[in-house]
Amino acid sequence: MGKPYKFAAASEEEAIVFGAARPGYSQQNVSEWLEFMRTQGIQRVCCLLPESQLAPFSNLLGTYQENFGTNRVCWSPIADFQLADLETLTQQILPFLKVADQ
Repeated sequence: MGKPYKFAAASEEEAIVFGAARPGYSQQNVSEWLEFMRTQGIQRVCCLLPESQLAPFSNLLGTYQENFGTNRVCWSPIADFQLADLETLTQQILPFLKVADQ
């Protein structure tokens, strides 16, 4: 059986950055996803979902903020199968990860 939510470190040597699939759309699915992340010691979330993928959820970003804290959630939408543009990477994602590493 695969790992829940495809949860894995970003690389073999990585101790800070992990990736995961989004939760299912129901509030129950989101609650289970949040509980799983807590059991893994996750303290921050960088959500890469574009608005079109957030639409089916009932305020997913707000739920993340309620559970992790407003300053512990970064939203940097990136289309599937695309790389982040340089500005998004250097001005949003990397600074967020740097604070997490500290």
